[in-house]
Amino acid sequence: VCRADVEGAAAAARNSGTCFVADVVGREAVMVRSVLEAEGIGGHLFRELSGWRGLPDFSAADWRGPWSPSVHALYSTAPALAREAKGWCVSRDLPFSLHLAEAPGENELFLGRGGEFAEFLRARRILPKGFVPPGLSAVAYASELGLLDGRTLAVHCVHVDEADIGILVRSGAGICLCPRSNGHIGVGEAPVAALHAAGATLCLGTDSLASNDDLDLWAELRAVRALLPTDIPLWDLLAMVTTHPAKVLGLGGEYGSLEAGKRAVWAVLPPDFFVRP
Repeated sequence: VCRADVEGAAAAARNSGTCFVADVVGREAVMVRSVLEAEGIGGHLFRELSGWRGLPDFSAADWRGPWSPSVHALYSTAPALAREAKGWCVSRDLPFSLHLAEAPGENELFLGRGGEFAEFLRARRILPKGFVPPGLSAVAYASELGLLDGRTLAVHCVHVDEADIGILVRSGAGICLCPRSNGHIGVGEAPVAALHAAGATLCLGTDSLASNDDLDLWAELRAVRALLPTDIPLWDLLAMVTTHPAKVLGLGGEYGSLEAGKRAVWAVLPPDFFVRP
């Protein structure tokens, strides 16, 4: 990852009104943190893990600012590692993140039905060693592993049914929708209206510039608005980029709303949001 590219991305996010980001990183964590600090943007860094090895020793990690481990996805991460990473976060009251029910065929893989996605993963040796289908949907599997609670950010949740939605809502997990990214890479459309109606804690993300045109959350909010009833309250939309993510990330005391004692950061709402579609 080139520092200049990260600087450009951070500046673009800031200029569109973003004051805090949750970013998935690898070895470039120190560089990303320094860029965010230079741009005046807060950030929680998720150190993404995958594979079948155990949890790394983070005792020597010298990363400024808030961070915690996350896992890529349940099809690319051994269940023991996923549980260990989540346990690490729970013991320190830190957020946890994973891609969940994003890909077509993900549920079929876990249900043991095979399919193109399963063959794709096996051919590339992405599946953890000794993988055995749990006979559950992706969401139900994540729940069985103890990965879902109010400090978990479940990213995408495109392929979820009514039972999955119930599990997500009862767990209190934040669901990070990425509608433009989903459209760009052709994985489908999340049942946003059903999730909202069920009372899910919805958040919005851009995924990354690898699968999106830009990092503008207003554009993301317009995309998700098109998937919701036209009479949805404006506040419900704004909560997806303010109070909800602040709650899941444990930042409700500093960010998410303009209140006494919190950081005085805000963005100007584009005028088209005041017009019903």
